[in-house]
Amino acid sequence: VSSPLVLQGALTVDVRLSPHISLGIEAAYRLDYFRAGSSFFSTEVRTSSLVIPLLFKAVFMPQSYYAAGFAGPYIRIPFGQVEVNYTDAAEHYDASITPGIAVGVEAGMHLGPGIIVLDVRYAQDIFYVESNSAKQYRAGSVEFSIGYKIGFLLTDY
Repeated sequence: VSSPLVLQGALTVDVRLSPHISLGIEAAYRLDYFRAGSSFFSTEVRTSSLVIPLLFKAVFMPQSYYAAGFAGPYIRIPFGQVEVNYTDAAEHYDASITPGIAVGVEAGMHLGPGIIVLDVRYAQDIFYVESNSAKQYRAGSVEFSIGYKIGFLLTDY
């Protein structure tokens, strides 16, 4: 499998449980594209999905900097069908909902009213995505993203 091209947009909500612990939930729309192949054939796979992780975070905020390590489960909910393109044909499959695990780190600094953040994570599906009762693929990825966090604080720790 070659490196995938992934376009993703996400909305994250973090709830501070203590000065150094938070719980984050995301709703991320993903548009995946990758090439899978063997010595017999090569295919292009395209699919879109909603990924919803629940991340437990250890947070450190010294002075004007921000750092966090996180881990947690997610579910991948497919939108539409998985499209598999062969050299001379294309097939479409309904796909299953798939759970996975994500781990990573965030680092950032205060800029204006919020924090600009660099996020690096590894995500791996636990089971294969199934379509038409057949195992298709098990997604695993290393993701890099840049975001901006704005807090709406009700309690100051």
